[in-house]
Amino acid sequence: MRRKILIGLVVLLGVLLGLIVVAGVVGNFLAPDFSGEARIILNKPPEAIWAALNNHHKLPISGEQCQRVEDLPPENGLAVWREDIGASILTIRVVEAQAPSRMVRTAADSVVPMTIRSEITLTPQDVGTEVRVRTNGRVDSGTWHAPFFRVILRLGAASAGPRNYLNSIAKDLGESAKAE
Repeated sequence: MRRKILIGLVVLLGVLLGLIVVAGVVGNFLAPDFSGEARIILNKPPEAIWAALNNHHKLPISGEQCQRVEDLPPENGLAVWREDIGASILTIRVVEAQAPSRMVRTAADSVVPMTIRSEITLTPQDVGTEVRVRTNGRVDSGTWHAPFFRVILRLGAASAGPRNYLNSIAKDLGESAKAE
């Protein structure tokens, strides 16, 4: 009986190791560029949503992973901050802000050679405001993390991040809508 359990554990570990190796190899062949998009309609005016977008201490882009937010000196009059996510730190810059309709942010990871550009647009609707996040990014080679991040992003994380961010804004504003 013990022998069967041991063989089962060895097989399970072998399969897991095989999956890790396959993901690493496949990730090296995936294109470094990725994109994602999410949208939500909230029953709030653009100004209320704009205020939430600018409250990065309460609504960090890294969501629940964020352990600490540190403000940095503004650049060109626009906000810059760091989000500590434990194993890494994201540096986020607002590079364009046209209140209350459009904001562009960039983010760079301190560990994984990854950069992201997010465009957030707020469009008034008959009732409420449509909020759309379009994200384009790149995961360059250079660390062992890169191929795994490329695989994860292709499996849906490129759109999951913007969806989660929009859902956190909705929740903060007392809305029940879910991003799609």
